[in-house]
Amino acid sequence: MCNRIRKVASATFLALGLLATLAGSAQSAPGDLDPSFGTGGLVTTDFGGRGDFGLAVALQSDGKIVAAGNSSAVGVFSVNFALARYNANGTLDPTFGTGGTVLTSFGGPLSAAADVAVQPDGKIVAVGIAGSDFGTARYNANGTLDSAFGVGGLVTTDFGGSEQANGVALQPDGKIIVVGLLLGRIGVVRYNSDGSLDSTFGTGGKVMTDASPSFDGAFDVALSGTKIVVGGGTGAYPGDSDFQLVRYNTDGSLDASFDGDGIATTNFGGSETIFGIAVTADGKITAAGATKGASAGDFAVARYNSDGSLDSSFGGGGTVTTDFSADSEDTGNGVVVQPDGKIIVAGTAASGFAATAFAVVRYTATGNLDTTFGSGGKATAVFGNPVNNAFDIVAQPDGKVVVAGGTGDFTRGVTDFALARFLGAPAVITILVDVKPDSSDNVLPLQANGLIPVAILTTDTFNAASVDPASVCFGSADDPSRRDCTESHGTGHLQDVNGDARSDLLLHYETQQSGIRSGDTQACLTGRTYGGASIQGCDRIATR
Repeated sequence: MCNRIRKVASATFLALGLLATLAGSAQSAPGDLDPSFGTGGLVTTDFGGRGDFGLAVALQSDGKIVAAGNSSAVGVFSVNFALARYNANGTLDPTFGTGGTVLTSFGGPLSAAADVAVQPDGKIVAVGIAGSDFGTARYNANGTLDSAFGVGGLVTTDFGGSEQANGVALQPDGKIIVVGLLLGRIGVVRYNSDGSLDSTFGTGGKVMTDASPSFDGAFDVALSGTKIVVGGGTGAYPGDSDFQLVRYNTDGSLDASFDGDGIATTNFGGSETIFGIAVTADGKITAAGATKGASAGDFAVARYNSDGSLDSSFGGGGTVTTDFSADSEDTGNGVVVQPDGKIIVAGTAASGFAATAFAVVRYTATGNLDTTFGSGGKATAVFGNPVNNAFDIVAQPDGKVVVAGGTGDFTRGVTDFALARFLGAPAVITILVDVKPDSSDNVLPLQANGLIPVAILTTDTFNAASVDPASVCFGSADDPSRRDCTESHGTGHLQDVNGDARSDLLLHYETQQSGIRSGDTQACLTGRTYGGASIQGCDRIATR
């Protein structure tokens, strides 16, 4: 992110270049607002004089940003799903909906979105409340409702009472998991890709779990391989509540290998609830939320091993709390884990009901505040209004993070979607590479003038469709300068090369241009994603 000094003939120009570099560096520290996004790193969106609040954010493989929440008419109780899509620079994307925004009603006065996800094919799934039921909407890439999903793009699910969906996760096979609240119990539903209930899950596609003697909260969901992890609390927050994770098998039954009964709880010493979770490739679960004792609330973070036990290598016995300032009421609402293991939590810091700020904390992999981020590991943002509440966060491949929520002045009844993008040190992403995916021995005949097929694999943590094929160089592991940087077909193509129902990126390179020599046992590639993140990966080979 920092500018680099180029050699110039004049010492004067060199000095000026150095000063410019230092100035650019001062503006480009991790945790600073990104000046290339919106106005000084901030974006607000008004859906036409309505009361708007963003609650969720997701990133497309092309770098565009999708935010979802609700929009209410002024003077009458009428609330709609509200979605907005932004270009990478924060401007509204005019190819989506009407000028970049979409409003959707399920019929009736209440339709409010709480979470959003983007499918590999670019379709967008938003979930929330529709009347008193779970509501799920699927949109085409242009923002129109997808007529192949449910009835005209909409699905509602009734558990027999008053329900609200809060979280969504997408399985690699196209099935959709939605979780939420059922008046004190946890509700989980799985849909087929067409929106019909999946009869292989729970009872007719639905699961209801009474995990604790009191009120169960369910606010987020993530996949851990084929397992389904739901985060929430054992009671209402603030009140008598602890962190609670529930893990299900793929058929909807509780996973007894997770803390003995499928349910793990953690008490920080006060009232606690999980509002966001992230699962890493090693199966560890990072949960973020809030803890509140006799004084004001703090960010609360816990990391669990794959068996549900607390990870003792994180913080103090697996837990960390963070106070933004004396007497501030702080709540962590969203969490992401970077490729280097650092953890970023976003939420709200409040010095009063009408004086709040977007609040972001970055931790090291061991749970310490990362002092290279913001001020002592913390950063905040406000939008010129007294109320600035953040509810979700997404990490870009280039290390930047986008935080979404709402901003406004409740005394005037004016609220808008609000997004802030913070800088972060970019990381090199190590990807899985499969040379000659149809071969088990990966033997390369060096005397032939043929092509070498190379696949970049999609995994739980990396989407191969996000790679820019024009940026990829493949070949010699020892000397990157000898690699072939021209994909023979120009763009490569997406196909599932390993049978896991996920699209991988298949590329081809000329053997004679790869720089691979007799006796080499490894070939490597480097490249970039469309979002600007660097990638690297290698695979074993043999030569003849």
